Amino acid sequence: MNKCLILMATYNGEKYLKKQIDSIINQSFTTWKLIIRDDGSNDKTVEILEEYSRLDDRISIIRNLTDNHGAFLNFWTLIRSVYSGEKFDYYFFCDQDDIWVKDKIQKMINFAEIHENNVPTLIYSDMQIIDDEDNVKIESLNRVMGIGSISGYTEFYTGGYFWGCSIMLNSSLFNYIDPLDVNIDEINIMSHDNYYAKLCMLVGNVYFIDETLIKHREHDSNHTKGYSYKLSPRKILNKFFAIGELAKTHAKGFIQTLITLKHFREHNIDLSVMKEIETAIKSGGVKGVRILKRHKVKRKQKSRTIGFYLIVYLKLYKKYINRYI
Repeated sequence: MNKCLILMATYNGEKYLKKQIDSIINQSFTTWKLIIRDDGSNDKTVEILEEYSRLDDRISIIRNLTDNHGAFLNFWTLIRSVYSGEKFDYYFFCDQDDIWVKDKIQKMINFAEIHENNVPTLIYSDMQIIDDEDNVKIESLNRVMGIGSISGYTEFYTGGYFWGCSIMLNSSLFNYIDPLDVNIDEINIMSHDNYYAKLCMLVGNVYFIDETLIKHREHDSNHTKGYSYKLSPRKILNKFFAIGELAKTHAKGFIQTLITLKHFREHNIDLSVMKEIETAIKSGGVKGVRILKRHKVKRKQKSRTIGFYLIVYLKLYKKYINRYI
């Protein structure tokens, strides 16, 4: 029988935490283990977690009692803590404030059993966007942003397809190479979902389930607050006038890619396309744009594609990544 491991990182999540954990407990698939790492919450989060762990022996808690904190650091530390331990067939990442659809786990495992073929596999699904009162703001993120249609190597240059809460990794992918070292200076900008997506695009297969299997909550305190899913003419204009900040945001993504590719090489993954991606990022300008076009880099929303190419052509991001060039 298949078994899966769910990894959740928490911090001051008392308001929505019970709904998320309840949605896991109520899954139609029951052979799971949930490990939660709390990052030093000072609300009732730990109290809630301890209550659930007493009621359900599939749930366990790790508390961060160090002085090192951060959302990405918390997740990476959790990943490293389980990497050398018990092995599972499938692995899920979980936010503290979402709601999982009742058949999320079962449907993803059913899909995997048909498609994975014993190679590293990442499967992700469509999702709804809800507000702090559970009202649906966006019925399908795929219909708005086209997350189910990845063009070429777009993910290495500009994210927006893989959301950690919506993905499942098979054991072959999760255990393919050692996780990132949590002691690198950039760990707090290194998203785990982005990392595993890039790894799988190089060494395995990525699949999309065109069904909303998760209700992803957007509220004042979470990481995606302020993310522009829909781009109105006004938002496009605002982004144009704030193009310097947009370049800085893309620079963080480029840094993630450069560090990730370096890590892959250190673990004997060295493909020719990796050098091309690095060249596009480090060069920018006409040379960078030519590689982007060859790699079929584009987003569903044309304004995002145009803005991205403009930033690369003008090399507006390079002053933020000079130390990596």
